[in-house]
Amino acid sequence: MPGHNSIDDALSLITNQPTHSISSGAAPEYDASSDSVLDVALLDNPIWGALRTEHRSLALGDELAKRYPPDIGPLSGIPDESPENYDALRPPAGR
Repeated sequence: MPGHNSIDDALSLITNQPTHSISSGAAPEYDASSDSVLDVALLDNPIWGALRTEHRSLALGDELAKRYPPDIGPLSGIPDESPENYDALRPPAGR
């Protein structure tokens, strides 16, 4: 079907709302009154997003870099690819 792809279909199922085509670059409209709106930006940086939201109680680090505890695994996240954020990964990684 034109204008639909598997990502759009999956997001529609998750949010129970129609989606705009992600592949077209069109951003979905944000409705602050809805608790079921999926923040698509979280999917662009999933580890960072998880450590800032659902897994924040597990997060080690600060606003520049976060990681999971070593007994969970070596996964870490940064908000963007700046030199400062990469430097901030060192202490949580034990380096």
